[in-house]
Amino acid sequence: MNPFLRNIDSVGGKEKIVKLKKKRFFAKDLKNVGLERKEVLREMKDYDKGEK
Repeated sequence: MNPFLRNIDSVGGKEKIVKLKKKRFFAKDLKNVGLERKEVLREMKDYDKGEK
């Protein structure tokens, strides 16, 4: 295999790894936001029940 081609493959692999890490980080953020939103809605629902 040509050393130049081997170099390109490793760079491409690194870029893929970086993209996957960013994607996982973004997924974790979305999960946390969803959980926080559900928690707020649950608290609002409980508050409304207490007033009636």
